[in-house]
Amino acid sequence: GKSKGTGVALYVHDAFNAVENEKLSMVSANMESLFLTLNSNNKEFLNIGAIYRSPNGDEEQFFEEFSLLIEQIPKNSKSIIMGDFNFDLFKQLEKSVQNYENIFLSSGHFPLISLGTHNINESNSSCIDNILTNDIESVILSGVIRDIGSHHSPIFFFFQHQLFADKNWTPCANSGI
Repeated sequence: GKSKGTGVALYVHDAFNAVENEKLSMVSANMESLFLTLNSNNKEFLNIGAIYRSPNGDEEQFFEEFSLLIEQIPKNSKSIIMGDFNFDLFKQLEKSVQNYENIFLSSGHFPLISLGTHNINESNSSCIDNILTNDIESVILSGVIRDIGSHHSPIFFFFQHQLFADKNWTPCANSGI
């Protein structure tokens, strides 16, 4: 079973037609994932996923589960996978990091975060949280928000993608942010 303090969530505005993709959503001792599929205006689908990998789970089992999950993402769709993967991309010589990278790179997904996302102290930063996408052309900006008082820094991205929304919904043009 899972221990206290784990879990994944995705928040999508009611105006968008989001449906859980149960084939890609799972909970195991090694990984938790939640995937939603959103319709876009050009008859494509956008798959958005959140993944948490426990640092205490079995790495080899995770690699098998993660590979199977990525293989099941429909080939004709765009996808964004966000998560706390607990593999430090700064440690390029570690076999586990190489295995993790091989899985997502071989499926056409690329990481958007290359800065430290987790800090135990000022001098020791790691890149264990990331956003992976197979639609790199749509990405406008990605990054890490610093100095929020937590050892995990939030990661973000902006992308350009036309999604179907409820006809009564109007995006706020001047959000002040």
